[in-house]
Amino acid sequence: MKTTNRTCVITESAIRYLLLLGLGFTSLGAMVWFYVTFMARATHLP
Repeated sequence: MKTTNRTCVITESAIRYLLLLGLGFTSLGAMVWFYVTFMARATHLP
């Protein structure tokens, strides 16, 4: 029971870490995309 409980906790923490990592990368990508599009529009504006 202890081994299964330990592996369950490890997998749970790993899933949480991966979700946090994915969320961080998604927000970073969105920020970069918004910045790139904003700069492109600003440069194209007269």
